[in-house]
Parts: sequence; C-alpha cells; structure tokens
Amino acid sequence: MIKLDEMKHGKRPEFRHLCKLTLGKVIPRLLGPLQAEGRIIKPCLVHGDIWDENTAADAATGVPFIFDAGSFYAHNEYEIGNWRAPRHRLSKNDYVENYKRNYLPSELADEWDDRNILWSKNMILLCKKYCPEDLHALSGLSMGTGLSGSLGNEEIDEGEKTGKK
Repeated sequence: MIKLDEMKHGKRPEFRHLCKLTLGKVIPRLLGPLQAEGRIIKPCLVHGDIWDENTAADAATGVPFIFDAGSFYAHNEYEIGNWRAPRHRLSKNDYVENYKRNYLPSELADEWDDRNILWSKNMILLCKKYCPEDLHALSGLSMGTGLSGSLGNEEIDEGEKTGKK
C-alpha cells in the first residue's frame, strides 16, 4: 500500500516518516498484546467493504443482507474500521455497540477503539498518541492537506478522536 501511494502521489518524506512510525511503533504496540500471554490472532474471513451502500434488507421479510464483498482474511475487528467515517450511517454508536455485542473486543479490550482507529488507517492520530516525540522528529513535518488524502484523517472529527460519539 505504501508503494502504491508513492506511485500515485510521489515520494514524500513526511508520509514515509509516518509509515515508519506506524509500522515500527504503533502496530507492534497495538497488535502485540493480541498475541501475548498465550493469546493468538485467529484470522477470519471478513467482508472487507461493509458500509451503508453494501447493506440492505429483503423488502418482503426484512432479513438483512450484505453484498459487494472484497473478502480477505483478517482480524475480525478490522471489519468495521471504515465505519468511523461520519458520512456512513454505520458510524453511529448503535451499530458499533451492536457489533461489539456480537463480536466481543479482543484483549486488551480497553484498546479496542485504538485498534479501530488503526483499521481506519488514521496514522497521524495514532502516532500523536503512541509516539508523539518521534512524530515531530522529522523537521518540517506537515500535518496539512498534503497528507490527509492518503492517510484517511480528513474524516476524523473530535468525537472520534476521543471515542465519544
């Protein structure tokens, strides 16, 4: 994904720095506990693109169904990372809490929201939380619009930053 981004947007030192921090510090910090103390990550087949326009209900029976999958194997929590975008009805807390009732958060459960931010691909927000001193180590790191398109952070509002919706 990093190489694809660089092919599309060119090489940007700020983006490379964020990728290095995310891959080297944030991901091990958030996903390491999923494999600690005897726990294992059990991949499951995920839809890969669940959002409002890929869900419907049968008009006659009301039975919900999903379609237009881009399936692959991942941690089950990955599935709803893109629900964080406020433009999706599924981003509403009722949907998220119902999902969590049916698919319990992995341990460490109190870090579920941070893992969800990871799945939503908001690298800037996670680096600010887990390695802020390293984030600013690159002189002139731009947090402006030059990076937002490839980081997905343009849709993160203050409520999502705090986990309160």
